[in-house]
Amino acid sequence: MLICLSVDHRTAPVAQRDRLFLDEVERGVWSRLLRDRTALTEVMWLVTCNRIELYAVVAPAPVPEACHRVADALRTLPGRVGWAAEFLISAQRYEETVAARHLAHVAMGLESSIRGDDQVLAQVRSAYRVAVGLGTVGPVLHQLCQGALHIGRQARLDSGPGASRPSHAEHAAVVLRRVAPGDGPLVIIGAGPAARGVVRRARRDGHGPIVVINRTAGVANDLAAKAGARGGA
Repeated sequence: MLICLSVDHRTAPVAQRDRLFLDEVERGVWSRLLRDRTALTEVMWLVTCNRIELYAVVAPAPVPEACHRVADALRTLPGRVGWAAEFLISAQRYEETVAARHLAHVAMGLESSIRGDDQVLAQVRSAYRVAVGLGTVGPVLHQLCQGALHIGRQARLDSGPGASRPSHAEHAAVVLRRVAPGDGPLVIIGAGPAARGVVRRARRDGHGPIVVINRTAGVANDLAAKAGARGGA
């Protein structure tokens, strides 16, 4: 049975999503632990600036029992005291075909805070590739992700070559030009795909100096180095 647990911008404020955020190392360790030591047979995390989602496969069972298995598995994870409880309280739950439809909608950008978000398809693709590399994807998640990615690509093709491609980075750049026109200093909080897009646009518009701040200094410094900015945590 396929179960999705999802915390996003509609179910949790920014501060809570920040507490629940999982970096790449945590996702890798937890994915393998969940697959190897619990009732979950397939595992994939999808983590973006607006969402923290777990896609898990458990043996066929009545829905309440299957969901209990997923919850029990999360409670066994080491570190991050209180993480599982907070995640489970806030998460929306989707099962089977509803879970598959949800991921398809995510890939199309229909679940994003900016409808039609063009960056999320790449984020779904990256999450799938990471899970494949970890060895935590089996036949159910392979079919799920490949289907969602196909639908996401097709939706963008069907919208036509001249269609608008909204993204958080583009939206932020529009706001920035409105509230801070000119070429003054700028602080970017975060170093994900949206932040990278904002930095590129800010440099193009002549802003500077630019400082990138992130929860992980190394990630901030890496983006800053590539963009000719300064980084920190």
